[in-house]
Amino acid sequence: MSYSNNDDDTVEIPTLREQVLADDVEKTDEEPPPLDELNTLSAPEREWLVWFYSLSNDDKKVVETWAERGFSVNATNIEQIKQIVRIDRAPEPESGD
Repeated sequence: MSYSNNDDDTVEIPTLREQVLADDVEKTDEEPPPLDELNTLSAPEREWLVWFYSLSNDDKKVVETWAERGFSVNATNIEQIKQIVRIDRAPEPESGD
């Protein structure tokens, strides 16, 4: 073993390197799944997305906020949800004390 400054101190483990290379080759040889097998949306999911993107920006924010809270908002209940938001945001009446 020589001690010059140009020596590389790394040690290569041949069997490990061959296994890693074989795994890489195996992964690249796999064909990607057809597009219809990927995470395609169902008809109700597509319908909901079309509905969502047709909403105003304010209504989208309402839907997103409620979704973060775990509630599903759709075309049948959005008016109820917006009414709840209006009531929640309404200022408290001032007491006449």
